Amino acid sequence: MRKLLMLLIVLAAVCWSAVPLSAQLAVNIRISQLNYLAFEPVFVRVSVRNFSAHAVAFGNRRELSGSLRFEITPDTDVRRKVPLLKPDGLPPVTGSIIAPGATQEYTFNLCDYYDLRTVGKYSVRAVIRHNLFHDEYISPSVYVNIVKGMTLWSQVVGVPALDGEKEKPGKKVEQRKYSIITYPTGRSQVYNLKVEDDRNVYANRRLAFDLGSELRPECEIDFLSRLNVVVAASSRVFAYYVFDPNGRLEKRKVLIRTNARPSLSVDPKTGYVSVLGGREAERDKDYEEIRDLPFVGMRADSGGPVPPPPKTDAIKRFDAIRE
Repeated sequence: MRKLLMLLIVLAAVCWSAVPLSAQLAVNIRISQLNYLAFEPVFVRVSVRNFSAHAVAFGNRRELSGSLRFEITPDTDVRRKVPLLKPDGLPPVTGSIIAPGATQEYTFNLCDYYDLRTVGKYSVRAVIRHNLFHDEYISPSVYVNIVKGMTLWSQVVGVPALDGEKEKPGKKVEQRKYSIITYPTGRSQVYNLKVEDDRNVYANRRLAFDLGSELRPECEIDFLSRLNVVVAASSRVFAYYVFDPNGRLEKRKVLIRTNARPSLSVDPKTGYVSVLGGREAERDKDYEEIRDLPFVGMRADSGGPVPPPPKTDAIKRFDAIRE
């Protein structure tokens, strides 16, 4: 019995001593949704818990040197990992300190560091390395799908000249394409706005939840080739957005449905777009920003009013440029 007790103590000591070596840092990774569109930001949150009984600081000195990277593997070729966009372009963690027993969280857009434009399924793991430890610490895998989505509406427009900019004779008009795309995130069906040309994607940003065919976005192009769009946040709350040809949000207005849902009207002579129906809503009285308008990042870059319609001769000059 005594020999058996000693054996159990030795085994317990071996197991206890092995835990710090293999699990001094616990790394986990979370994603906000399962599916993403190509060129859409793919945000992940990495949490690191420190079990080492020592503060773990990420600094520039050799003894404080450490890094965080991601191992991203396409489902079509499990032997090939997606490389960094830049060889030395690791997600930054320098300057952070994880106290003993504490947990530190980091949030990154994977598309800032890896090329995730190809449609398909990917496994993603976070890997922590630090000079305090012999081992690397790897999170369990999460899975991300890059999907194509379904285009509900699109329109190609010309890009107007900037103020004071003269058009060169024979120069072709620069173009942009607006598209409204719907796809399932894994939790809900949503609408995205994509702005692109033959070479670049200028924006791919979330507009609203898909609330059914009766509440689809309504889109119109104005005289400055801007996209005017009304989207439903609920059957009662609507948002009116104005985007320029580079995908920059110029105006946002929240509207409450009255007798009829808010809709867009285009003046056929000037190309000026206005909103008819509804009334402007008051925040925290008619709607709550988080609950009724969950995409709080949709702030207008310019709070100025939509400019008045141009004079007739300005429209003629712009039409001549487009031809």
